[in-house]
Amino acid sequence: TSYKARNTVMSGDELMQKMGAPPKSDMKINLGIFGVKMLNTRSTEYKEALSELAKFHKMTEQLGKVDIGASAGGVVGLKIQLQKVMDCTSTYIAAHITSDRKQGRRDVMNELHDMAQNEMAKLNNLPNLPGLYNADINLKTAMIMAEGGIFDARHVSGQLSDTNLVHETGGFGAGAVNQVSLATYSIANAADEIRVLKPLQNQMKVFVGSENAIGIDRNDTRMAARNLASAVVADAMGFRDMVPMPDIIIHNDQICLAMPKAPGEEFLGSTDVPAAGDLLDIFNDEEADLAANKPVIGNIDYYKAKRDGDGIWVIHKSVPNDFPLMTKGDDTDRPELTANLQKGLLDLQVLDVLCGQVDRHAHNFFVQVNGNEVKITGIDNDTAFGKNTNGIDRLSVAIGAKPPFAGPPPLMSREAFDNLKAIDRVTYRSDLVVAGLDNDEVNASMSRLDAMIVHADKLANAGMVVDDFVTWSGNDPTSGKAMNASQFLEASKLSSYVASTHGAMQLAVHEGRLPKPLDPTIHNLDV
Repeated sequence: TSYKARNTVMSGDELMQKMGAPPKSDMKINLGIFGVKMLNTRSTEYKEALSELAKFHKMTEQLGKVDIGASAGGVVGLKIQLQKVMDCTSTYIAAHITSDRKQGRRDVMNELHDMAQNEMAKLNNLPNLPGLYNADINLKTAMIMAEGGIFDARHVSGQLSDTNLVHETGGFGAGAVNQVSLATYSIANAADEIRVLKPLQNQMKVFVGSENAIGIDRNDTRMAARNLASAVVADAMGFRDMVPMPDIIIHNDQICLAMPKAPGEEFLGSTDVPAAGDLLDIFNDEEADLAANKPVIGNIDYYKAKRDGDGIWVIHKSVPNDFPLMTKGDDTDRPELTANLQKGLLDLQVLDVLCGQVDRHAHNFFVQVNGNEVKITGIDNDTAFGKNTNGIDRLSVAIGAKPPFAGPPPLMSREAFDNLKAIDRVTYRSDLVVAGLDNDEVNASMSRLDAMIVHADKLANAGMVVDDFVTWSGNDPTSGKAMNASQFLEASKLSSYVASTHGAMQLAVHEGRLPKPLDPTIHNLDV
């Protein structure tokens, strides 16, 4: 009864633990040479449920090692066995339906029934997985894919397997949720691969609080499809390295995103500072409620609060890295580096508009400096491609999120403009479908593409498509005053990633957290 082949269905031992005790033994009498006579059978329905559950796990383990293409008959048998488990739970519930004393046990049997029903739905969906029967995938892997929301076996990488894993930091085990680890893989005849791993099944990610408004089902987030589609858009725009294509892998019996480690560092770093004022009472009260298993609002998680080594509450606060995002007009200026930072952020903003990304902030992209060259990498693309984000204006998505959907940029690089205009609509739509977006999400994506092209044409007609951010100048639309790119973008406020990011830097400085010099072990600062 302790055997468990599937984490999504409780084992016999877990069933007994939840039921509070094992089934009662039958009452028998030994009649010597005449054998044993059964006087009374007890816990019959409970024993049958245990027996059928154990058979299910054993059958799953045996079939899990068989190639999916050769196990069609076994899948049918497994579904029959799952039905027996569900029948046993229903029989138990019916037999004890009038017993108030056994209400808790009926609830446990209902829970087991729901687990078996969900497992049945995954088995029923296996024939619909594209590429599955042409792939070297066994039934166990196919089921893990299904519960992680992966519906195309062609997305799953065989190279990045646990067999080739040589080191992992911050690893997670089977059943863990929303934990991230850094893994190194040894690949034959190639350099080691370093990936950030994020599990996909049992998705309980705390989003920006707006997933329903933007059209993401919190019970079926399909994070893999959103990350794959983000990389598809980056590739279509010619910015492949800005949102690299993740791999889908199996790790510790979980389906995971394996994302290339972003070079550089976050635009805004962070540090721990002592909590003060009302926050101390809030954290203390919530800590007590958590210890008592009471529901909480989640302020400790929201503020990333924790107790330090001395038991004092501390919270994460942003500390800016000293990227020269704006020119100052003095001898510390590095105009070419500033220009490339501005171009990179505006190019990322175009990508995010096309993807309907509503959670881009200064901790969600990395920057690496090499002389005057800049590499910007967007990470954490889980809240993109909501089916309701079919507009691109900043106020077209009433999401109440932090930060808000920025909308289209007030300036656009020539490279982004030309690549946007060159997108082939048929290929674009097809690639989004292959990435796993549903029809509503694809249609919203096409609407955003059309709207972004209209916006780009307006910018071009107004002289706002920039060939060189060092030399560009324009006029403030309000005062008519001539401005360089830094002045214009600063005046654009929240409609520009440049201005909003610079504002976050200024806020940190105002609160006494001065910019940190760029780390020379991460960046090459020589010109």
